[in-house]
Amino acid sequence: MEQDCILSGWRKAEGAHTLLADDVWKGKGRHQPIGSLAPGAGTRDRVVALSLQGETKWRGMRLFAKTR
Repeated sequence: MEQDCILSGWRKAEGAHTLLADDVWKGKGRHQPIGSLAPGAGTRDRVVALSLQGETKWRGMRLFAKTR
């Protein structure tokens, strides 16, 4: 399933950054392509863990994510 989401925070995983995406919804608009998903990790409902090599600039960005 592909969904539009906004990054609300991140945490560091071994060898890479695991970004936590919150407030997930289906929508239209410009999307930032993102890499493969890591296993779900988070404390809120509808949170998707994204694994990629990124920095804090990703925080708050809209992106195009694949969910399992």
